[in-house]
Amino acid sequence: MNEMVTSGDIKKALANAHYGEFFMAEVKNGPTGTGMLKLDALAIYKSWSHQRMVGYEIKISRADFLQDGKMHLYLPYVHEFYVVCPAKMIDKKEIPDDMGLMWFNPDTGELKMKKKAAHRNITIDPDMMWYIMMYRLESDRYPFHDSRTDYIKGYIDFSRDKRSLGQRLRTVLSQKIDHLEMEVERLSRRGDDQKTVETLKAVMEKHGIKPQFDSDLVYELDKALSKGYPKDLDTLLASIQIAETTIQKLITGNGADATHEPSNPNAL
Repeated sequence: MNEMVTSGDIKKALANAHYGEFFMAEVKNGPTGTGMLKLDALAIYKSWSHQRMVGYEIKISRADFLQDGKMHLYLPYVHEFYVVCPAKMIDKKEIPDDMGLMWFNPDTGELKMKKKAAHRNITIDPDMMWYIMMYRLESDRYPFHDSRTDYIKGYIDFSRDKRSLGQRLRTVLSQKIDHLEMEVERLSRRGDDQKTVETLKAVMEKHGIKPQFDSDLVYELDKALSKGYPKDLDTLLASIQIAETTIQKLITGNGADATHEPSNPNAL
């Protein structure tokens, strides 16, 4: 698991832990030159009454920790000093009494205190403070990176992630636009359907079918079309046909004798 952890990962975790303080990485104890020291990270608390500068030495390999013989040289420059490493890489019993130990969990990105550092009263080094004010306090150009190369690599990775996010966002927006276009088309069809309904209502009302609500259209139309043929119409039709036949006979004379008494020849 330790091979997965970088110094930058731990610096990010430290920066998050010191969100309210001045936090810097790669802090020198003065101008570049002979005897120069460099803390992996430094946090300065914003308190006048309780001055507190906390230094950090980051170890991502056990070999580096075992070979480091200069950690005690940082103590005069900070009120508290911690070694920070991947979880379980260093045991607290291996840390000197006046130093502290923190473990970094790469799965959660969190730090865990394993041994609290002793707080020591020190005289703040003027050269170190001058270096911080001149070069670091205003802003740390590469706060989570060991070098400009790592910073540029991180920037490229961030840009790549940003492009990927942009592509995903465009895909989501495109899908949303397609959905909205389908909804507009559906509503447009619904408008045409409403016009058809209004026309149908007008025709039905013309023929005496007057539904009260649009939901009654189908019911009222079905009821009107399902009515039986009136039997009175059959009787009326038969009467009309008989009358028509009688009239036709009168016109042709076939029924003239039927309307007068026959002549008596003996009466002559």
